[in-house]
Amino acid sequence: MKKRKIRLWVIGGVLLAAILTAGLLVLESKREEYVVSAYLPLWKQWNCNELKAEQLDILYIAFAGIGADHKITFADKTYLEKIKALREAFPDLTLCLAIGGYNSDGFSDAAYSEESRSAFTKSIMSFIQKYHLDGVDIDWEFPVNGGWGSIKCRKEDKQNFTYLLSSLRKGMDQLEEETGKRYELSFAATSADWGTEVIEPDQVQRLVDRVNLMSYDYTGYWESTTAHHSNLYKNPKSPIAININDSVKHYIASGIPAKKLVLGIPAYGRGWTGVTNKDNGLYQTAQNCIDNYQVDLSYNTLCKNYINKNGYVRHWDEQAKAPYLFNGNEFITYDDKKSVAVKMSYVKKHGLGGGMCWEYSQDQNGELIGVMHDILH
Repeated sequence: MKKRKIRLWVIGGVLLAAILTAGLLVLESKREEYVVSAYLPLWKQWNCNELKAEQLDILYIAFAGIGADHKITFADKTYLEKIKALREAFPDLTLCLAIGGYNSDGFSDAAYSEESRSAFTKSIMSFIQKYHLDGVDIDWEFPVNGGWGSIKCRKEDKQNFTYLLSSLRKGMDQLEEETGKRYELSFAATSADWGTEVIEPDQVQRLVDRVNLMSYDYTGYWESTTAHHSNLYKNPKSPIAININDSVKHYIASGIPAKKLVLGIPAYGRGWTGVTNKDNGLYQTAQNCIDNYQVDLSYNTLCKNYINKNGYVRHWDEQAKAPYLFNGNEFITYDDKKSVAVKMSYVKKHGLGGGMCWEYSQDQNGELIGVMHDILH
């Protein structure tokens, strides 16, 4: 009887060990599903040896444009040398070419016909092979909408966007057969509700690996009242309805799987001057908006000159889960390590695909991206 009990204990112990090991493997697998990514603008000044590639899973090289012949182009020839240097410096990092960006034209024409889509796809596949890249990110802002009329658009863009992604996916599949390597395909999406109306969500999600949600710029120079530009939740006092939680729920309800939705983090702030000195400037009227092209509000500079410095006091909106600065006259909305940590916990809680940062050079010390990495990995 004793021997039988011992045998049972041994068997039970082996089974328990196997179950625990399997559980750990599942947890490990789950961790690997999260991606930490960032965009790196080619027009900014940076050195490869300054980039903390160990914090990233994907680096998006921004941006290529589209020429009249539907082939990709670059604003400056030196960009090609930068791409070459990135590949040489980080042979194991997933490097993807981002195409487009705000006010970048050519998408509607490139997506319009089978011939134009073919030219666009061949151009990209050739470039990927030549520079040994790992995929492409489409940043069309936006199909049908056309950047509120700033770029060419058509009502057919909605379906043509699907056709364009399908053409790219086929091109990558063919390339995979030749190289034996898997290639990434993603696109950048607005957080606004209408973003799902200008694409076919259920169709496109089948073609892409990720959807990079641009969950920032909820407010800016177009508003005369201060508010957060990347808040996780809505504060009932806010004049701005959009918030990350509602955007995420909306995209998932539209047909985008949670695991393919990557949450965008801004490494910059937006601000106003002449702000009413009440409630620390939050949700108050302002006389002027700070021009981000004239005043550097990158996270680098905010840390150096603004956060609890030179009269700027950091405050926290508990309901919105967002920080802000106020000096009695100027108000700045931004993200810091605390808000990024809260957002990454949200990513894990809701089974999203990971976190993305726009953009790397504004978080040169890797503080925000470091938080993303530490929580997701």
